[in-house]
Amino acid sequence: MSGSAERNRRADARRNSGAILDAALRLLDGQPDASLDAIATAAGVTRQTVYAHFPSREHLLAAVVDRITDEATAAMDA
Repeated sequence: MSGSAERNRRADARRNSGAILDAALRLLDGQPDASLDAIATAAGVTRQTVYAHFPSREHLLAAVVDRITDEATAAMDA
């Protein structure tokens, strides 16, 4: 794989991961039991893509908590 293709793949992976977390934050706020299928659909990715980034619901929830914590910390620092 060329260096350019590798960089593009990583950018896509970062974009997908961010979209999954954004969708999870939106959905879980109003529906704490939202399914991974619903989160995948809201993120515009497949369920398989969600599992490629987060091997279980628990991993996804931990990433959501980490993002919320990071945002709160940044807001307090500002």
